[in-house]
Amino acid sequence: MTNIRGLRQIAPYVAGKQPADKEMIKLNTNENAYPPSPKVIKGLQNFDAKSLVRYSSLEQAGLKSALAQQLGVSSEQLIVGNGSDDILSQAFLAFFNSSLPVKFPDLTYGFY
Repeated sequence: MTNIRGLRQIAPYVAGKQPADKEMIKLNTNENAYPPSPKVIKGLQNFDAKSLVRYSSLEQAGLKSALAQQLGVSSEQLIVGNGSDDILSQAFLAFFNSSLPVKFPDLTYGFY
């Protein structure tokens, strides 16, 4: 047990009601209804898990280069991020740098 004062008063997260039908594809829990593709499974067989101990470079030069080659564009034309919230945040910072207010919808998971 922990001795951190007040920790026991914190109400635990309670997941919302889930469908009883196990065949139903749930879209509300950020789960994948299907197993990974055979190509993913094959790729993971030789994957070095030790490569996950550090954050990747923010520039993602290797990823951008590979995507640029695949798409036939310059890597300078691409932006990559950690999900759509990261990309939207970068867009807001780049294009809405003024004294005027900007309205946008509520933030999602990444901004919690």
